[in-house]
Amino acid sequence: MYNSTMTHKITAEQQQIIRGMLHVAVLAQLENGKLYGAELLIALGKTPFTSKVGTLYPLLNRMEKDGLLVSDWQMAAGQTPRRYYWLSSVGHEKLREYREFLRHIQKIVGGK
Repeated sequence: MYNSTMTHKITAEQQQIIRGMLHVAVLAQLENGKLYGAELLIALGKTPFTSKVGTLYPLLNRMEKDGLLVSDWQMAAGQTPRRYYWLSSVGHEKLREYREFLRHIQKIVGGK
């Protein structure tokens, strides 16, 4: 669960923004390497972008179909097969574009 230092509760409007940016948060989490679904859920759970299995896996499939992610099943002895996800070159570029866009938005709404 997200442990925020924010002093107020996240409003419904803020939650809507968070939901709309989940794909950006997924790209950011995968920027530094491969994660399998459960690892990604845990990582997102430490942010405002907490997700559920029923939301995350369809999103990952859609992002892979759109060319943003690559995945591969990996099997280790004694473990359940895990599907690992990582950014494609298109995904890295899209994350860069999103960050640039968010910096622009911050200038408009954030003042400084």
